[in-house]
Amino acid sequence: MEQNLSVQLAWSPEMHGGQFNGKQPEYIMKEQWLLIDRLLRPAR
Repeated sequence: MEQNLSVQLAWSPEMHGGQFNGKQPEYIMKEQWLLIDRLLRPAR
């Protein structure tokens, strides 16, 4: 099963222009999670 999983960090201090630097997952609002989701999805 593990072979079919793709794992990626949602953010790091340098990712996404640093806009999530220092943030903890429990303090990310729904709109920010949606933005992260769009940024991480491959272009179609």
